[in-house]
Amino acid sequence: LTNSYGIIGRVENLLSKSKRGLRYTIRDNFLSFWMKYIYSRQNAVEFNSEQALKYTVENLGEYIGRAFESIAKSLIPDLYRSGKIPFLPEKVGKHWGKIPGIRNKPYEIDLIGESSDRILVFECKWRKATVGPEVAEELIEKMQYIPDKRVKVPVIISKSGFKEKMPKEVLLIDLRDLEESLG
Repeated sequence: LTNSYGIIGRVENLLSKSKRGLRYTIRDNFLSFWMKYIYSRQNAVEFNSEQALKYTVENLGEYIGRAFESIAKSLIPDLYRSGKIPFLPEKVGKHWGKIPGIRNKPYEIDLIGESSDRILVFECKWRKATVGPEVAEELIEKMQYIPDKRVKVPVIISKSGFKEKMPKEVLLIDLRDLEESLG
């Protein structure tokens, strides 16, 4: 499924020194949706379709959020060409780890884009509410956990835009910016 058909993809922890901790994901959006909401809940779909539909609608935002991350990743070259981000990373992936000094407290960063001297740290938000400064502050805090000495540039990509008083050091990209970057 991974090598011959490309249905399953490996997700590496981009800045991790450890060879362990690989994750796997279903690459095809339709198949991923079917496995999450139909196959895994087959009894509910067959015997209580209204409850299955309600569950799907209530949890759809999480699924779409992951798809939005994938779309954002594919648009990084366009964001660079349009001047929305300061450099074109050589590698792009995900990053996760444990918060230093706190037992069993993980953190995860949606996307990391690295070059030889800098790292773009992306937070992707697909939600109805505008993104507030607390999301930016959380991203800045998570950046401190990244075990790397390179300069880190925080970027938030939001479906619904941003509230006032966002930290100036965070690059803000909304749907309009994504459309403009496509030319």
